Amino acid sequence: MEIYRLLENREKIRSTRQKDDDAETRHNVTELTLYRLQQLGLIDGYTMSYEGSLKNVVFEAEYNQNWTAAEVIGNLKNFLIRYNASMDYINEVVSRLQDTPVSSQDSDVRGEHFVSEAVKILLEHIYNTIPKMRYQMLENERLYAKSQKCRRIILRSIFDNVERAISDNYRCEFCDVCEPTLRFPHNRAEVPLYEIELDEIARQLPKMLESFDINKLRSAAKKIIDKQAVTGIFAQVTFYLEQRYNNPAALYLAGVLSKHRNERAEALRYLRDGFELANQWRLKLDSIKQFYLEAATLDANEAFSWLLHADSFLRSSEGCEFLLEEAFRIFGEESLEYQNLTALWMLQKYNKSIKIHEDILQRVNRFKTLKVRLCQVQMT
Repeated sequence: MEIYRLLENREKIRSTRQKDDDAETRHNVTELTLYRLQQLGLIDGYTMSYEGSLKNVVFEAEYNQNWTAAEVIGNLKNFLIRYNASMDYINEVVSRLQDTPVSSQDSDVRGEHFVSEAVKILLEHIYNTIPKMRYQMLENERLYAKSQKCRRIILRSIFDNVERAISDNYRCEFCDVCEPTLRFPHNRAEVPLYEIELDEIARQLPKMLESFDINKLRSAAKKIIDKQAVTGIFAQVTFYLEQRYNNPAALYLAGVLSKHRNERAEALRYLRDGFELANQWRLKLDSIKQFYLEAATLDANEAFSWLLHADSFLRSSEGCEFLLEEAFRIFGEESLEYQNLTALWMLQKYNKSIKIHEDILQRVNRFKTLKVRLCQVQMT
């Protein structure tokens, strides 16, 4: 919070640029800090000038001296919405910030604790999502480079008419995959043939990704595979993930299509990230299960390990029962996994019984108290 302190005290922000790695790192951190504060609306912008030499840098920031908590919370909320955070998560962090006072006895700088909390939330979301989006960009480049399908299937699916789906059998006869010798028989690419049913899936895809309707997603995946249009639709879905990685529906579809493409490691990655996101967003248990069930056909042990770290399964009777069934199916009745989960399930049942018993006792005691008061009223 050193940069914020300097801004609040209206002091200059200085940095040094040298060949020394540590100095360059500090300079980059200073500039990145100003950018993060700008995202929260605490500064409108900043400029960089040099003092004496190109090594000595002075940052001049347009600091909003009269910022309010409501403005910062509003800017943070807009940022989280833009990067597809769940509304449950947004409401949770907004409530957390609203409970954080701007003035604090722990600091002599106005709003330091509040701004620190806001920056923490911002960075937490950034480092949970942005690296995955950047990785997805690189992964898409890798898949494009190694693809044995016509180059134009991917290119047209992303940059041409995205409301149309191209068959995996399409050959443009005008790319290095169709003609490795680059001796093209024609002076232009062949025009692809389209199918109405596939075009309808392509048109509905953006809307389909806005929610998690497992029946629609399964139906779409089946049609895409049956109609042999995996390459193009997969390109659209993974391109979508470059910009909005926090999307359970897109991750599920990418996982199912990757599995069909025999990209086992990538299929598990999409399904794992989707499982974790669905659990974090508190989707219905049946929806969360779908990621697990798809992954279990690839690696049952790894997929089962996801269940053991998911609150949705560990904290509910239905979830525990499902865990028991899967442990029995995968590891057997004599396994340590099954025995431990049986103990957990029995403990959960016992705690639930105790809670019900306590609730009954509380109601009985309330009834007794009410009865005594009624008797007192009647006697008077």
